[in-house]
Amino acid sequence: MAAAATSAGAAISSMITLMRKQSFRSDFVPLMDYSQDDTSSENLEWMNKPVVKYVFRLTGLLSFISTCLNTPKTFEYHPFLQYTTFIIDIFCAIILTIEAVAKMKTGGLLVGDSAYLRDRWNHFDAVMVLSIYFSIVLQTLELIYVVNKYTYFTIIRAPRPFILIKVLKTFLKFELPKSQIKSILQRSSSQIYNVTMFFLFFMSLYAILGVQFFGALTFHCVRNGTDLNNVTKSDLMIPDTYCSPTKDGFTCPDNFMCKKIDIPRNLRGYNGFDELATSFFSVYESASQEGWVFLMYRAIDSLPSWRAFFYFITMIFFLAWLVKNVFIAVIIETFAEIRVQFQQMWGSRGAPSDVEATKILEKAEDSTLKLVNIDENKKNGVVPALCLKIVQSPLFTTIVMVVVLANTIFTATIKHTHNEITDRRNRNIYHKVETLFTIFFDLETLFKMFSLGFKNYIRRSIFKFEFMLAVGTTIHCIPLFYRSAFTYFQVLRVARLLKSSPLLEDFLNKIFGPGKKLGSLILFTMCLLLITSSISMQLFCFIKNLKQFETFPRIVLSLFVAVILDNLELEEDVKMIKQLKTREASAETQQQLPWRLRVFERFPDHPQMIELSRLPHEFSIPKIRDSFMRQFLNQDDIYTIPLELSMNMYSKRNAVRTLHTTEHRPTGESMKRTAVLNIIKNVNNQRLLSGDASQIHLASVGDNKLSIYVQQNKIRLHRNKFLDLVTYLEWIMITVTILSAVSMSFETPSNRVIDQPLLQITEYIFVIFMSVELTLKVFANGLFFTPKALIRDFSGILDVGFFLISLIYLCWLPRSVPANSAAQFLMLLRSARPLRIIILVPDMRKVVYEVCRGFKEILLVSILLVVLMFIFAIYGVQIIGGQLARCNDRTYYKQQGLCRGTFWRELYVSKMNVTGADPVMLVPRVWANPHNFNFDYIGSAMLALFEVLSLEGWLEIRDIIMDRMGPEHAIFVHIFVFIGTLVGLTLFVGVVIANYSENK
Repeated sequence: MAAAATSAGAAISSMITLMRKQSFRSDFVPLMDYSQDDTSSENLEWMNKPVVKYVFRLTGLLSFISTCLNTPKTFEYHPFLQYTTFIIDIFCAIILTIEAVAKMKTGGLLVGDSAYLRDRWNHFDAVMVLSIYFSIVLQTLELIYVVNKYTYFTIIRAPRPFILIKVLKTFLKFELPKSQIKSILQRSSSQIYNVTMFFLFFMSLYAILGVQFFGALTFHCVRNGTDLNNVTKSDLMIPDTYCSPTKDGFTCPDNFMCKKIDIPRNLRGYNGFDELATSFFSVYESASQEGWVFLMYRAIDSLPSWRAFFYFITMIFFLAWLVKNVFIAVIIETFAEIRVQFQQMWGSRGAPSDVEATKILEKAEDSTLKLVNIDENKKNGVVPALCLKIVQSPLFTTIVMVVVLANTIFTATIKHTHNEITDRRNRNIYHKVETLFTIFFDLETLFKMFSLGFKNYIRRSIFKFEFMLAVGTTIHCIPLFYRSAFTYFQVLRVARLLKSSPLLEDFLNKIFGPGKKLGSLILFTMCLLLITSSISMQLFCFIKNLKQFETFPRIVLSLFVAVILDNLELEEDVKMIKQLKTREASAETQQQLPWRLRVFERFPDHPQMIELSRLPHEFSIPKIRDSFMRQFLNQDDIYTIPLELSMNMYSKRNAVRTLHTTEHRPTGESMKRTAVLNIIKNVNNQRLLSGDASQIHLASVGDNKLSIYVQQNKIRLHRNKFLDLVTYLEWIMITVTILSAVSMSFETPSNRVIDQPLLQITEYIFVIFMSVELTLKVFANGLFFTPKALIRDFSGILDVGFFLISLIYLCWLPRSVPANSAAQFLMLLRSARPLRIIILVPDMRKVVYEVCRGFKEILLVSILLVVLMFIFAIYGVQIIGGQLARCNDRTYYKQQGLCRGTFWRELYVSKMNVTGADPVMLVPRVWANPHNFNFDYIGSAMLALFEVLSLEGWLEIRDIIMDRMGPEHAIFVHIFVFIGTLVGLTLFVGVVIANYSENK
């Protein structure tokens, strides 16, 4: 650790020195003016005043708000906004026009270095001003009813949301040479361009393959005698089903025939493989992993299934997994390289010298040093010193944590029965108990405040969090606010349990410590979401009955998308060092060497082992007396030689492979002992090489004498020599294991091994080959007590277990396998047989081993995700629980008392917009929850949130909550998706990647 810290510090200092040297270079031209602070002309000094800047920012923000409110549906809901947005647009156009005219008057329009049209930011401003003027003209025509309010001319407002960039860039000010900025943009744009072309190539390839493989899929099952020129919903199957006119796909049932239905594209949809454009769109949709399974099933029903299997499996592998992740990786690496270049913009990370120290080292009662706050042990006012000791005692903390745990468990027992009387009685009981818990935590907060003093109390972040919870939960206990939005404060008490684990607390500080960085990331994500939402709204708001794009709140909910970049992989300084080293290495490789030295580029970078067969006969090694060594080794804290180092066996008839390895140089008193141990090890190895295999007495430790006798075992060596061809043996066993796994895939409840002789032969072959393999390994390496014994390795234990399970199954061969029986458990263990492939392939075994070495961090992230799900589940049980049940008859949708009897319900038939009424069927009225989720108790709430966490069906859960409780409750699902999915799961993947990169 010390060496790593020293090297990191040296690298940082050299990097800072390099930056300082670069800052004094003559080509450093400071500041491409991203903040538009132009002080080169006295005529524009008034534009750099704070008040004028504030007016420009406010103008851009008002223009963005006006764009978000400018939709036909918004004007229908709130008519006064039509005139409000019109006045705001006129005001913004006047202010931005004044700014542009002032710049033109000072620098000119085209002539001169500071001309208005020579600056790209001025081009951007000019486009924004023109868009506002076009919007004003269009709105004027709408007000005088010359143009319909649902006109597609609203598309001209689509560029206006980009004006938010003008507002944000006024806060940025950094200094970099123009040549360096140009180099950064060229390099990053080149990388992004290359990977974009790579991505588009695969999309075009699969678009062409889709047209050739599938073509137009328009065959449907219709009733016999259907008029194909006038197909109605009553003519189709329920639900509508694609079919194949041949025997290769789905065959229509009796009284139905498979016919081609030719209807316009706007009625049957635009996804498919009819032509290249439609196929390209379908491939893009499939690459996003949304709805691709419906296209695959359509192709399976219409054509031979192997085409769909081959096409969609390879497309998802290459486009959705491989190429798209390569694209994301290039974006991340490009951003990381830009971040290194822009370190001068972010300034020094060192703490200011004028910051007052808040912690000191203090000696504790057990003679250890402890880092505490300056005023932590300082007596405040009239409060006795005993109160301070009580607050700081472990017993007090333990009692508080136990009460928090009890409150959490009690809250998790809430269950809704949909019985009004029972639920009201339970609500009153939980309210009273929750009030008692709140009083306890309020007293805890007051006691800490009086003991530490208010200034010292409020200084620490954890106490600020506890104070906020105390205030919020106190308001929550008021009957008017019980189970309202203040419930968030009550469920956040669970987060206090994280404080009970120092390991988990340190992990949280490491991840979420830089709040400023995380806040900037969230702000960037929100701005991206707002801009994208507003643009999409202006592009599609003129389409009637398209509710997702009618108003700004709807489009924000429809386009809830965010991007989480690498946040956990490394600390910022270490990440910066690695990026600088990579940059230097890439710069070095670009230099051309002389022709006489370029031959060395062909040499490998790593040293190779060489064979020295006569080395043991060149030197005569004297024996070392035991009495001489005892003065160094006869100590209580001696470290003995590891067994595997002292029992190396060499044969003078075999070539010896040697490889130089660097050794750790100890310091202090251990240096002498380590040096002697190295001498003994080298001397004994050389004596063995020279053929002297007599007894060697190494050392005596106290009363226990360790004597190691090394003898040449010719049989063992010959067996090892046989297993030098272990690659062939492993390949044979890999092949046998794969064949066994394939044979297992043909087993079904009605097709057991005992019924099929071929499957029995495969089972016998696997058991025989595995018995031979284990026998050879036992003879070569031993079973229990040898250094490389079979049982000493976990993989060897698994091999023995697989063999015994297969042998027992082969002797038994059960014909019937009842549920929850011993035979079922044995077959469950037998199904893990393909795991042997991971054991047999060294590279796969290494990958699994390196990933599993980060088990601690993976476990911590898993705990964080479970705690997060538990917090939101408790909130959902208290707020949403019992509120989702509705009647399946829309006539009595919210009337539980009238939800009885039967009614005629319409049935869904097809996505195609064909004529005819929907078929109906008589069904009973039922008052029930949604069929796939509810929040009535903690278990079902956790299951529903886990489904949301996987991003499967979360839109359905959100829409049902919005429909039955109101749009304001949809924020609950969106917050959980943002924190749980886009942060939690990304954090989980980041931990796995970081651990693998570190351990490999």
